[in-house]
Amino acid sequence: MKDSYIAKYNDIQILGIVNSFRFLPLQVLTKILIEKKLYGSYQAVSRCVNRLREHGLIRTTYYTNNAKIIFLSRLGAKQLSTGTGVSEDSINCPERLTGVNFFALEHTVRVANLYLLLFRECQKHDLILKSFTGDHFTRYKYEFRSNHSGKMIRRYVMPDAEMELEIEGYTFTFWIEYDRGTEYSKDVAVKYMKYLEYYNTIRSDEDKKIPIIIFITESTEARIKSLIQPVPEYTGEWSWNLSHKSFSNVVFKGVTMADDIQSLPTFVVEEFLQHTFLFIDYATLEKNGLNAIFLDKKAESLNLLERLRNHVNYLTEQKKSDNI
Repeated sequence: MKDSYIAKYNDIQILGIVNSFRFLPLQVLTKILIEKKLYGSYQAVSRCVNRLREHGLIRTTYYTNNAKIIFLSRLGAKQLSTGTGVSEDSINCPERLTGVNFFALEHTVRVANLYLLLFRECQKHDLILKSFTGDHFTRYKYEFRSNHSGKMIRRYVMPDAEMELEIEGYTFTFWIEYDRGTEYSKDVAVKYMKYLEYYNTIRSDEDKKIPIIIFITESTEARIKSLIQPVPEYTGEWSWNLSHKSFSNVVFKGVTMADDIQSLPTFVVEEFLQHTFLFIDYATLEKNGLNAIFLDKKAESLNLLERLRNHVNYLTEQKKSDNI
């Protein structure tokens, strides 16, 4: 009987990785498993995947270029739940990919490759990639009553990936927006509109924070620059008369698109704009890794790794002074 098979440690690791991305190409899964040193060869991974499929824990399908796509079955979700203690309801179980949106699938593949790049970079710089959750999985619900219409508005913040990075015992959380260069600037701005609205609903909750938000595009550097053109009028303090202007900068455009923007307290917008928003094209990230120079929301250069290490040093010194 298929359901009599008990998943082993490595099986659970595979199921967990697939679950993080909802569905995953075999080639990408193989690279991840070898990088994690769970398996030493493509053949070993292939044998394990075939065993999991024979026992009904995973299913496969094919898409363009005959790439084999792996996803969890209901039995696999159950085994993963048993092996990790995670609720089965929270596990991605598409069961089958009939009628799948291949554009969305391609996006998932790109995000999985991004994970592989970041995993290697963390090993290179002696960092710990504590977690990485792909798209179709990360979502945060928020709701608020509109002062304009009086209606209750319910929305989701859904970054393309969520990452936790540990440096010398300190954990930093990132939300990643992965762009294939196909979206209009207005569509990109909507993401930042939702980030502002979400921030406004959770800002008084000490257990919830807005992470560092990174926008990565496959397009050219020119696209990044077109999305974050400098805003000369903004000098560190939000002014409502700016909200009527048509911004090219997607962060500021997103702010002006938020529901009830005119009734939103000024300090909320100012606090939101103090958060770290970073932009980079994939080619630059692939070439330079975490040493790459990012651009912030005002199109100014920033070395992310250096900034994080400096913050860790600050926190360490502060902790020492507190103990004296």
